[in-house]
Amino acid sequence: MGRHMPEIAVKDNARTKLALSYQWMVILAGAAILGISTYYQGIPDLTGALSLAVLATIAESQAVPVGGKMAISVGFALDFCALLIYGPVTAMWVVFLSLLFSINNVKGQGYKHLFNIPLHFTLFNCMNLAISIFAAGKLYELLGGKYIYSAGLDSMVTMAETLKFLSPMLPFLILTIMTHIIINTSVITFYLAIQSGVKAFSQWMYNFRWAVINLIIIGIIGVTITLVYRQFKSLGLLIFMAPLLLARYTFVQYIKMREVYLNTIKTLTAAIEAKDKYTMGHSQRVEDYSRRIAFELKLTPDRMEMLRYAALLHDIGKIGVAEAILNKPDRLSDDEFETIRQHPMIGSRILEDVDFLKNAVKIILSHHERYDGKGYPMAICEDNIPIEAQIMSVADTYDAMTSDRPYRKAKSHEEALKEIQAMSGTQFSPKVVDAFQKALSKGGFLP
Repeated sequence: MGRHMPEIAVKDNARTKLALSYQWMVILAGAAILGISTYYQGIPDLTGALSLAVLATIAESQAVPVGGKMAISVGFALDFCALLIYGPVTAMWVVFLSLLFSINNVKGQGYKHLFNIPLHFTLFNCMNLAISIFAAGKLYELLGGKYIYSAGLDSMVTMAETLKFLSPMLPFLILTIMTHIIINTSVITFYLAIQSGVKAFSQWMYNFRWAVINLIIIGIIGVTITLVYRQFKSLGLLIFMAPLLLARYTFVQYIKMREVYLNTIKTLTAAIEAKDKYTMGHSQRVEDYSRRIAFELKLTPDRMEMLRYAALLHDIGKIGVAEAILNKPDRLSDDEFETIRQHPMIGSRILEDVDFLKNAVKIILSHHERYDGKGYPMAICEDNIPIEAQIMSVADTYDAMTSDRPYRKAKSHEEALKEIQAMSGTQFSPKVVDAFQKALSKGGFLP
């Protein structure tokens, strides 16, 4: 958590400066809380704190990327363990050190660590989570929660005795986790709203929904780690890490299997495009254009991710269309055009049983619908067409217009834009056309 960065960077100097100021405000606030609380309360067990910090660093370095912009790790379980045993000051230090020194292998970028990431990004992530766990700990105290170390429990008490101590405070523990999530996601959301202009509430809801289930489950793991640590100390945690690493390995295999499946489908799409030199790279360009339009419309990250999948796979149904029709050098006859019109339905049938692409299937099925209801295959109109399909329709048409075809040369950017503007309110949604023009003004569309 705490590392959610916008997928598309916005070149706006005013926003960039304001976002940087916000990051440093969070960094300074976190540093002040960490310094002052450490000075007045201290760290009750330095050896225990360092042991948890080392294990938390290892856990953070084993984070599993999900969806390209988020990651799951069990680092929070160890942070939560530090909070339950020693209180918020020690927990802050465990969070700070584990994030500061973690090393993550980012796909396509290699290993990312303290020495090759801008310092303010690293410190922002550290202090965001440190502030979150400190505030959560203070709420826990206000609600009457007690920490194991300060309660004077002997370090060799059994797991059953530790569980008995924590059980009455279970409702407080849940509220503590929720407080951590709310503060963490809010700090991230405000950063994104300042830096890239996304809708703050919809972005926060996306971050919160993503975090709440994961962190509650990891929080339960944190309680379990606390029980093990109290009885067996660091050796017990090393033993406990084995099943966690096995669970991580299983999850990584699932992610890889999903990626392999998606890459297989993309390869099929590329194979179809390779049959016709005029359409090579079409899906990748439509995906790029669609993301830019969606960004202007401030779609939430999860919807943008599904739009990306749909754009890359939108012509997969052409696998069921004869090559002679796809490669015909002249204009299609009515019957041939009717055959081509079947590809959205063929594509949706190919993908309908792929669970993680279910929402993408709806977009693919509708990407040739028209705003005025004269499209295909269902002849639906206006808001009955998913907004993602409306976006892809504009992107698909723009790329088709600005690409060579056997029967015509590519139109210029200006000609394509003029035609799309003329079809606003008939073939295309007016708000999507407006967003398209805003995206154009920022560059990146010129063929």
